[in-house]
Formats: sequence, structure tokens, C-alpha cells
Amino acid sequence: MFNTIKKFFSAEPEVTIERIPGRNEACHCGSEKKYKACCLPKDQRKGLR
Repeated sequence: MFNTIKKFFSAEPEVTIERIPGRNEACHCGSEKKYKACCLPKDQRKGLR
């Protein structure tokens, strides 16, 4: 049970991407940072970019 709870709270929030933003546009996660400084590296690891 503890592993299930740990997995639930450690999981990244699910974000649906309609369009991948350009490097210098605002990030799709809503952090108000530029995409290249926020989620670009994570998306590259996931193979989205």
C-alpha cells in the first residue's frame, strides 16, 4: 500500500499538450517560464521533441 501511495504522490502531473510550444514561447505547464528553461528537457527525454 505504501508503494502505491508513494507512486501516486511522486508522479508528475498529467499535462495534455495540444501543440508543443516553440523554444522561446511560454511553457505549456503554466509556470510562466520559457519552454526551453522549463519543460523542454523533460519533453526531450520523453521523446516528444
